[in-house]
Parts: sequence; C-alpha cells; structure tokens
Amino acid sequence: MKGIAGKPFINCDEYIDTDKLRSLDKKIILGIAKSEPTKTYFSDDLLEDWEQGKHIFCPTVPYMMLLLKHKHITHEQFLEFRDLKDWEQQQWWLHLSLPLRNPSWSIVLRTPSDYMFKNLEEYNRNTDVIKHFPELAHFIFGELPFKEVGRIVIFLQDQDSPVVIHRDKINGMDPHEVHQREFLYLQPNGLKKFFVMDDDTQEKHYVDCTSSFFNELDYHGADGVPRLTYSVRIDGVFKPEFRQAITGDINARY
Repeated sequence: MKGIAGKPFINCDEYIDTDKLRSLDKKIILGIAKSEPTKTYFSDDLLEDWEQGKHIFCPTVPYMMLLLKHKHITHEQFLEFRDLKDWEQQQWWLHLSLPLRNPSWSIVLRTPSDYMFKNLEEYNRNTDVIKHFPELAHFIFGELPFKEVGRIVIFLQDQDSPVVIHRDKINGMDPHEVHQREFLYLQPNGLKKFFVMDDDTQEKHYVDCTSSFFNELDYHGADGVPRLTYSVRIDGVFKPEFRQAITGDINARY
C-alpha cells in the first residue's frame, strides 16, 4: 500500500466548506436525473488476475481473446462479439452470455483528451451535461483548493452491489513507477461505504469523511448498500498551500 503521507487516505474536511457541499446534495441529485448516466465499467469474476479481468473498461477484442484462451467463450461467441457495433450492444451480449457484474454508472462533467493528463486544465474540456450542475460547478471552480481543475466525474453505484476492488493504473505503465495525480473525492450525503484497501493485509480503511484524497494506485472499492449512491471526483492540481497543509510538504510526490 502506497498511501498518502503515511496514511491510507487524508481527511480534507477541515479545509473545505463541508456544510455547503452537503447542502448541494439535492441539486446534484436533480442534475443526475437530468443527465444520462452511462455504464462504462464492469467486473469480471471469470479471470483470477485483477489486473486483467477484475476491472474492465469498454471490453476490447484482446480481452475477449483472453476469455477465449481460458475457454470461457467459444470461437463462435468470439466472432459474434467482434461483429457487434457499439458498447451498448456489447454490454447486452456480455451480461446475457457471461456472469459479469456492472454495478457502476458515471456522468462526466469534464473530460480529458488524454487520460495521462486528466489532472491538467489544458487537456480537459467541459461536457454538455455540466449545465445540469451549476451549483456544483460553482463550488468546484470557486471554492475548492485547486490551482487547476481537470476531469470531473460523478460515480453512481447500484443498490446492493459492491464496487469491484481496483486501482486506477494506466495501461502499459508500471503502477510502482507512476506518480499519483492529485484529486478530491467527495461524498456529499455520506451514504457510500467507500474504502481504500491494503493489498498486503486485505484490511479495508473506510473513508468516513465528506472530502478526501487517497492514492489512486492503492486498491479501492465500496461495499454494497441497500440504495443507489453517488460520489464526485475532481482531478486537478492542488494549490501549494493546501498541499502543504494536508501532506506537510509543499512539493509532495506520492
């Protein structure tokens, strides 16, 4: 576990207006209702390797070839999948053909042109749906301690469904060498049972605060709860004084 400044996560509540954030809950819910959440991630219980099968984004032909290699699909099924035209068709086929779970939805308010630079303002642009979240956008750009604001995503989690344990590694790069991007993870209504996990001890460190920062290269996920929940992640570059306050080092690397 890499952690942040020797901790599983950093509670940032004393540095932001948590009362204001919690007061935005109903506005955010209204914005979600006006948007069109998409399912882009699913969890795979077929493959044992977490890095290859436990957290798949937009299934690709190489992933299906891996299932074929392990005899989870036939060659005929592989050809069927390959001929499907878009992600929505692929999802219907996958969920009816294989024991896959997809408890997660997302709404992207700002999107990067390159995932490697999801934290930098110049590589990110507002999407059309940000118009449904004017109060949240004002709070993020006007009140949070960011020097730059990059990607903004709302993650939704289906009721009674855990979020698969994963880490946000960049494909093709060694996660032990990649440096952590800065971000804030917000839970305005505190209903999600989100945690960061120590992969050596399997201990779950529950993020029991409204705003936090953790190392995205550590495994993390969420327990299932009996209702739909959401959280907000804002990638960016912290203001130096905020970085100093939460880590003790104005030039902290993670």
